[in-house]
Amino acid sequence: MVSPTAGRRALLLAAPAALLSACGAEPAAPKPSDADVVARLLTVESAEESFYTVALKRAPNPLFRRLRAQERAHHAALADAYRSLTGRLPPDAGSSVHQGGLAVALGSEQRSYTAHLEALPQLRDGGLRRLVASIAAAEAEHVAVLRGELGRPQAPQAFVT
Repeated sequence: MVSPTAGRRALLLAAPAALLSACGAEPAAPKPSDADVVARLLTVESAEESFYTVALKRAPNPLFRRLRAQERAHHAALADAYRSLTGRLPPDAGSSVHQGGLAVALGSEQRSYTAHLEALPQLRDGGLRRLVASIAAAEAEHVAVLRGELGRPQAPQAFVT
């Protein structure tokens, strides 16, 4: 058990370090408004609903139908919240779905790129390694293109040689 005196001493020793660590820290970015956050979530829900709509055209899967219905319900609830916050209809879903679809595609491409890179050291066959490396390079290109379409830097970090 720590004595009360030892606890106070530890606190007194830690206080200057905590104060110094705050020096030079970047000011916190202003928090977005609730309406801005809800508008961003509406984009995500629209993209997910669009994904399941396309998936259902290819394979009438009951799970996809149920998930699409849930995404629609989420979108409706968020749209109601947005109207309550702003007194206006939510932003146009057309561009939101496009941006949301790009964001969903970017996440998928990033996961694919990572999976291919992680598979490389597991492969013994040189031909398979070349194939998987080639696919990983194509996936990296897809990531860069999608990042550009979303207005983000295509290569967020410089390559180190």
